[in-house]
Amino acid sequence: MSLSSVTILCPNARRVPIKVTPSTLLRKVLEEACLSNGFDPVSHELRHHKKPLDLALPLRLSGLPNNATLDLVESIVSSAVQDVTIALQLPTARHEVKCKASDSLLEVVRLVSEAMGVDLVSANEEGHPSCSYMNRQYRGELELSFRTLGSIGISGGRILIRYMRLPLDIEKLEEIERSINEERTEKERLEKKFETAKKENEARLRREEEEEKQIERLREEEERRVREEEERITINPPIQMIIPDRLPSGPSMATSDGGWAFDSPFVAPPPTVPSSATVTQSPAPIRYVSPVRSARIEALEALLQNVNQDLNSGSGSSAIVDTVAEVGRIPVRSVNDILSAGRMETEKISEPLTERCERRAVFFKREDQSERSEEELGDEFFELTVDDLKNIQRGHREVVRGQTQRALLPRSTLEERNKERKLSAWKHVVIRFKLANEVIIQGCFLPHEPASHLHEFLSSIIDGSFVLRFVTSKIANEEKKSLLALDLAPKATIVVSCGEVSINEEMAKQVSAEEAEENSRDWLSANSSYVPYAPTVDPEPTNLAQKRAADLSPTSQRRSIPESLPTGPKWLKKK
Repeated sequence: MSLSSVTILCPNARRVPIKVTPSTLLRKVLEEACLSNGFDPVSHELRHHKKPLDLALPLRLSGLPNNATLDLVESIVSSAVQDVTIALQLPTARHEVKCKASDSLLEVVRLVSEAMGVDLVSANEEGHPSCSYMNRQYRGELELSFRTLGSIGISGGRILIRYMRLPLDIEKLEEIERSINEERTEKERLEKKFETAKKENEARLRREEEEEKQIERLREEEERRVREEEERITINPPIQMIIPDRLPSGPSMATSDGGWAFDSPFVAPPPTVPSSATVTQSPAPIRYVSPVRSARIEALEALLQNVNQDLNSGSGSSAIVDTVAEVGRIPVRSVNDILSAGRMETEKISEPLTERCERRAVFFKREDQSERSEEELGDEFFELTVDDLKNIQRGHREVVRGQTQRALLPRSTLEERNKERKLSAWKHVVIRFKLANEVIIQGCFLPHEPASHLHEFLSSIIDGSFVLRFVTSKIANEEKKSLLALDLAPKATIVVSCGEVSINEEMAKQVSAEEAEENSRDWLSANSSYVPYAPTVDPEPTNLAQKRAADLSPTSQRRSIPESLPTGPKWLKKK
């Protein structure tokens, strides 16, 4: 059953059905989907189940199911800026040239013709020039000039194209010209539609940015309002109270050299204020609480709040509760010291680690790394010795023991233990940033550093904007997640999506690939091997296991069944 259409899921949440045949190139499907929805085909790619597809393949060889649904996503590296190495296979020789993905097939043939000193472009008595790639032939000068390397699915790497001369009569040439004119007309129609859809996408992006700014502004106003409300509640004005000339004395309230004391019970009953103390009934003098008295009352309120929290939680770890339990009273002047010490300890615990290290920034060319000669491995490397077999058997035993005697612990406990082991094993981290211009930047970090330090490090070396990607996810410029939480420890390679950039050689030193590798090994030498936390339980003792097996065996069950009793009366039983 042939494919009738494929559905493309675009970034603007639209589903675009495209009519196809088994011989349709995936590159043509990409161009039609992008141009009809206002996206650039050069900066996008097709994916099926999160796997990128080879645009040079036809649908027959792509392995896609019938009526497949593909995702149109933005590619990490633009295909227009990549260099392509083309090996043109002639009937008698082969010649390699370097060109861009935007060059046409006729330009590739012209470059080879100039390099070899042979006319391969013009038609002669042998026939017209033609090229063959992926079982498809492109015949005649007109079609070779119309087809670019990118239009036939070539975006990078090393590619082999066969060159030959084919006899073409006038009818075939007219048919080729008519087919190219139809494709050119269809492409012009899609380009007009592309301009309209591009304006719609830009307008949609502007609306989304305005909505995000409005939401951010509302959020900031709400946070500012909440912050002002908290500050207004925290900073209370002086408390005005009507206090009689004499305060009642009793066992509940007492004074000492250290200030007010808080005895048991914790909350003393308030003193009774006589009616003559009011302003309307008696001209008794009204005294306002002084700032010192107000500070004491606030300290007592803070003391009551902390005591109630500790009593409700039942932790008993508060310094105030411990002091009250030991001596029965606590001076008010020491309340502020205890509370401030607790706040300082909390802030110290919650304060994120921002320690930095020496970056040792270097950069090197990726060609240097690829040109390193690999040592050939001898036959002894592939032979299994007795020690190798023992190690394999020991590893199998550990795997079986971990599966059969695994302890059932919560996932949070295992993650916390593994995090502690990673921090103790991985002291240093090496990050490499892969740029599009065959350059790799290397830097040294600590595992607890936030992801924002990666952006700061790279911004100090290259200019312009960029996006960091690890595997398939973006690395945001934030302080919350550390390098360990992002699975970048102990070493990782991050792809940098950016345009043409220049490297500040004052911040990073250019070295060879071997020197960079040596620098990496030196920095990672402080690390130790990480062993995941795999808790196990001890096996059951042999005697208990044998006893349980014996109790569950059929013979023991038969022995435990009582014998059948006689059905007759007792007096009939023979003696």
